[in-house]
Order: sequence, then structure tokens, then C-alpha cells
Amino acid sequence: MTTDVDVLILGGGLAGGLLARHLRRALPSVSIGVVERRLTSDWKVGESTVELAGHYLVKRLGLSSLLYREHLPKNGLRFFFDQPGRDAPIPAQSELGTTSFAVNPSFQVDRARLEERLLALAVADGVTLWRGAKVTQVSLGEPHETQIEQDGAVQTVRSRWVVDASGRSRLLARKLGLSRAVPEHQMIAAWGRVHGLGDLDALGDEGWRARARHTSRMLSTTHLNYPGYWIWLIPLRDGLTSVGVVGVPQDQGGPLSPRALRSQAGLWEFLREHKGLDELLRRSEEPEGARLLDHGAYLGLAHRSERYFSPARWALVGEAGSFTDPFYSPGSDFIAQSNDLTVEAIRRDLAGEDLHTFTELASGFIQHQVSLSVSVYRDQYMNLGSYDLFRLRYLYDLYNYFNLLTPYAQDVHLDPVWLRERLNMKERTEGALAEAGQLFAQLGRRLREEGRYFSGNLGGFDGHFDRAVQDPTGRSLDDVARTQRRLHHGVMRRLRRWLAGDMAAPPSSGWMAELWSECAAT
Repeated sequence: MTTDVDVLILGGGLAGGLLARHLRRALPSVSIGVVERRLTSDWKVGESTVELAGHYLVKRLGLSSLLYREHLPKNGLRFFFDQPGRDAPIPAQSELGTTSFAVNPSFQVDRARLEERLLALAVADGVTLWRGAKVTQVSLGEPHETQIEQDGAVQTVRSRWVVDASGRSRLLARKLGLSRAVPEHQMIAAWGRVHGLGDLDALGDEGWRARARHTSRMLSTTHLNYPGYWIWLIPLRDGLTSVGVVGVPQDQGGPLSPRALRSQAGLWEFLREHKGLDELLRRSEEPEGARLLDHGAYLGLAHRSERYFSPARWALVGEAGSFTDPFYSPGSDFIAQSNDLTVEAIRRDLAGEDLHTFTELASGFIQHQVSLSVSVYRDQYMNLGSYDLFRLRYLYDLYNYFNLLTPYAQDVHLDPVWLRERLNMKERTEGALAEAGQLFAQLGRRLREEGRYFSGNLGGFDGHFDRAVQDPTGRSLDDVARTQRRLHHGVMRRLRRWLAGDMAAPPSSGWMAELWSECAAT
């Protein structure tokens, strides 16, 4: 049996489900097929979205009502900083976070629930879905021919385009020899879902709740930061919380034991060694107490591809192409960008345009974004546990992120002229970020040597979120470029000043606003 479609998507997870909806909305005459090996969607990590992905989900895909109805709105990223003995209660720890919901919406999603809904919507919109089907062979050509096995029967699907959305299976990238490890940044991770975690918003006294203006800390993606690792708390519906740890393994000089985290019991024991988190677990309102329901682990997270789009009409999206690090929740951002560029390539192809230039630029852009993302995290994990040092790093990363959000929200990232301009700046941009990373790493070592690493970790509260900079529709690209230059030079000046010995302890609150004013005046 042979079936013909214009676009065949290998994988019906988050990347594939979103792409099917995107294609149907953007190119309604295109025939689409999705091959998904699982009969039901499993729970998986990657629940936290940030602003770029939020923009994609709401504006591009029209999913806002579904997300607010079936998932949770997100109250930004939140960070807590403990003492060396990991024994400070959470309300005593210094905190970095929001005091209100952000300008741009983002969400905490139950991946299994969302993926099922996306596939149901796709079928309702006329997408052909092969469920419980295994891809046995992909032969690239004109057309591509993909063999799938379903219920013991083998059939061939011919397609003009084939898009790999198979996640870490990386069907096409492995077949074509394009998949690469990222040896300079290999973290390990372990995770599970907790049922009955105590209420973060019920901790502390009135003063602790008032300092965040009674905004919901529970709805944030919460990071418990430690030297060399961090623990996440991500709320889901139905009394569930995604909990996990990411960090440097012991064989790379870090604190995490892969053997200990490889089991559910080992992860549970590790989590309970942190007094603040243990208190939250003990505050469960469930009769049986808080329980870890399941467990997963990866011993290596980061990978990339040599190419992401081809004039031969194939593309890699989501984790089928790359993954860097979950700390700032960039996974769904990469899905949004790669899906956008895939749909634009297909649109140009159907309009009869030559694909060579656009696919070369699009591949180069994603490669550049992956390199920048790796540079954000490389050699920085040992700095995570210092409130004073991380505030400076977060200011740098936060506004670099919003400087990317503006062209994305204005759809400039689909313009070959803009893509070429970005790639012309590639070496300079990547070099600047790498230089900043080296200075941050040096400063972290200095603070540890001088015993000042944890000095600001109790009682502080900070956060600076300039709404004008966050608003992508109200900024020009010239303003973005100016802001980025000022931010980089301002932070570099502060780093060099500290490394030269001018390292007076910063104030425990309000310092980020001071830093931002200093950078803006550069």
C-alpha cells in the first residue's frame, strides 16, 4: 500500500504536533501525514515554556484558550540560594524572581495531555495520523519514500517533504551522519513527578509573601540553585509537580553521582537531603504524604546537528536536531524557531522559489543559536549557587534573551536579509558571549577561594524586569542592537572591576535595577 502526502512528519510529540497544526494554519492546501510510534503519549519533561515559545503558541498557533483552560499560566523563572550545608529554609534563602506576571505569556504544560490534544486537533483538521506505527526505512529522493510498520503491515508513504520530529531518536540526523555530541557541556539529569508537594505560597510569614507582592511563587518555574547543580519545581495540574535535578557529574569535577540518581529511590533520597525542599515535601496535605511517582534520567543532555534544513526538502525540528541545557527552559523555543523556518521553507518551495539560499541561512541560524545557547551554560554551573554572582549573570542572560525575542515576535527571523546579517555577526557575537563566560568563571573561582561565594545567600530579594525592553512590539531593531551593546559593555566593565579587586558586597535588594541603569548609560 502506498500513500502520498506533501509533508510527512516523523514523530507526533510536541515538535511534530505543533508543526502539524502550524502547517495546517499557514498552508491549508498542503496534505500532511504524521507517524507516531506510541499509542498514547507518555509523561515527559520539558513542561516549562518561556516567552518566545509562548508567543509561538499564542500568536502563531492560536492555542491560548486551550493552554489557559487545560494547563497552567507561568509566573516567570524564580531562583533560591541556600547555604553550604543545604540547610536553610526556603523563606530564609535569598530569592531572585518576579513580583507580577510578565508582559509576554508563558505556560507550564502537561506534555502528555498537550501532545494528545494536538494530535486530536490535527486529525480533526484533516491530517493523516499513523498511530502505533514504526518508521523502518527512510529513502530520501524526489519524492521521499518512508516505510512504516503498523499492526504487522508495512506500507510506503511518498512525500515531497520529510521532517524529522522524532526527538532524541534523531532518525534523520543519525541516518545522514549529522548528529554530534557537545563534549564541552555534558550535564546529567534525573527527574520524576511528585504527588502532594506542599504549597510554596503557604511558606514563610506575611513579610516573606509581601516582598513578592503576594504573586504566586508556586506558578513559577522554581530553581533551587547550588554550586554545580540546580533542582527544578514545575507545577502541573491535578496535584502534580515535576521535580528534577541537572548538574555536573563527579567524573567532570562536579557534585552529582550518576549512580545515585539512576534510581527512583536514589533521586528521592537526594532531594530530601535539602532541608528547604524536604520541608516542602513534609508539608503535603495528602494523607499518604508526598510521593515520587516515577523516574527518568539522562547521563548526557546536549547534542547538535551539522545541518537542520536541506534544499533536498528535509528538515530537523526540536530535539531531533539539537538540545543544549534546560536551565532557562529553551527547548520549546528551539521548537518554535525550527518549526517557523521549516514552514517558511515549505512555503517558498511551493511558490517555486529556489531553496538553496534560504535553507543554508536557516541551518546556519539554528547552528548559531545552538552555539550561543551552549555558551550561556558552558563552565557556568559552578557559579549557580552564589546569589550575588548569579544576579549579574542573570541580568546579562535575561536581556540578551529579550533582544532575541523582539525580531522573533516581529517575524524578522524569516527574512533572508536579517538572517544573513545575523550570520555576518556570528563570530563577533559568539566571541563576546564566550569572553563574558570566561570572566564569569574566573570571578566564581575568586569568590570561592576568598570564601565569599555564599555571602549574599540569606535574606535577599531582587529582580529587575524592564517592561519596555520586554515588549517586543514596541521596540525597533536599532534599539535592540543598542541595548545589546550597552548590556554587554556594562556587564563586562563590572566583571573586570570585580576581578581587579573592587568587589564590595552588593546590596541584597535593588541591585539589579542599579546594574541595569549602569548598563543603559554605557
